[in-house]
Amino acid sequence: MTPTHVWRWRTRLAERHGQACCVVARGRLNSALVAFADGELVVTSRWAVRRIATREQAVGGARKEALHARARTPPTEPRCG
Repeated sequence: MTPTHVWRWRTRLAERHGQACCVVARGRLNSALVAFADGELVVTSRWAVRRIATREQAVGGARKEALHARARTPPTEPRCG
């Protein structure tokens, strides 16, 4: 599995803080089944993991808006002479 989340709690499984993991299943009462690269499975609160931002999401916002603004402006005539 490709890691999609990062473990962020230090109070529970402090040695796992910052490690990549996958959310295998989400349950009721804000619970999630989390799998680590070494095969360990943990049932925990969904607050314990944070989604990894993709490059598009990280760059996102202002850059995307600037590209869309440029696409909306009509092309200008080339100036000669």
